[in-house]
Amino acid sequence: CNLLPNAFCQKPRDVAFVLHQTNQQGTHGAAYNFAQMKSFFVNLVNLFSVDTGAVRIGFVAFAHETNDWFNLVSYSTSAGIKAAINVTTYPGNNPNIAPGNNLGGALNFVNEKIFRTTGDRPVPEFPNIVIVLTDTFADTNPSDTDPIAAANAIRASNDLVYVVGVGQTLNTTYLNLLAGGYQNTVYSAAYDGLDLFGNDYYYYKEINSRVCTGFNPTAAPPPPTMCTCYNLTTNAPTTIAPAVMTYDIAIL
Repeated sequence: CNLLPNAFCQKPRDVAFVLHQTNQQGTHGAAYNFAQMKSFFVNLVNLFSVDTGAVRIGFVAFAHETNDWFNLVSYSTSAGIKAAINVTTYPGNNPNIAPGNNLGGALNFVNEKIFRTTGDRPVPEFPNIVIVLTDTFADTNPSDTDPIAAANAIRASNDLVYVVGVGQTLNTTYLNLLAGGYQNTVYSAAYDGLDLFGNDYYYYKEINSRVCTGFNPTAAPPPPTMCTCYNLTTNAPTTIAPAVMTYDIAIL
């Protein structure tokens, strides 16, 4: 079913969905989790105004290699895009798909094949956006592409990388680097949570606020929340950021 109100985002965008196909963990099993991840992207299509032609969507599913994909001009309707995502198979049922997580290779594929060679529209009128859905580290195989370098190459063209992390063993430091900052990330602890992803579509709205209404791939993260602490000797108040707090603690 479609869980989102149609077309939160009416603005022109070229979007690539990037889906990691293997290594999903959880109580329901990897095939179930993969179906939840596909469902997330199917529902995310409704975030964008595809049928008007304002937004075009490409898709890449990857493991050790890029396996299933379509480009920005393959489908011009939301129904066509959803159907194409839904037929992507879980690689555990396909002996021809090698397991792995070469995310860097997938991002390079997006940058070179999806955005640059399929009728790329000019920036900034038509910003390019990559939305990555993953639950694990990229491989450390030396033959694989460094995913952080690949993401940085995308940002070098003033494009945005947005990361959706799922699972209870996420390395958020790695995912924040991948996204270019925590302001371009959102997390779900459970695969089931991807189905609704928060009350009142909260996380979908968070994605919308970055990739549509507030698009600015080079924006600095918001300043840290300031707080007032008191000097233990003079009792004078001092306003500082949490990142530079120091504490003197006495245990009596």
